[in-house]
Amino acid sequence: MSNRYDPTDRLLDQNDESLSNLTSKVSTLKHISMDIYDGVQEDHRRLDDISTTFTSARTEVMASARRLHTTLTVRYGRNAWKIVGCLVGVVVVWLVWRRWS
Repeated sequence: MSNRYDPTDRLLDQNDESLSNLTSKVSTLKHISMDIYDGVQEDHRRLDDISTTFTSARTEVMASARRLHTTLTVRYGRNAWKIVGCLVGVVVVWLVWRRWS
């Protein structure tokens, strides 16, 4: 029978304790990496949703711009574009003035 204070037993106990600590640390790292993976997947889904939303909005804005172009060109000719340009210019100047004052 071996003695409780046998150096081999102490080394085995220390080894078991070190192994237990290492197992705990590896488990913690595994959970952290799984949480990071889940977060990345969720962010990826959000980016896909945002991309789809922007694509849809772009399509709608382009369709509206085409309809506006057709309406203004057919009804009023080139003079309507001059008026629209002036109105946009006035709004931009007003926004810049408001921001800086």
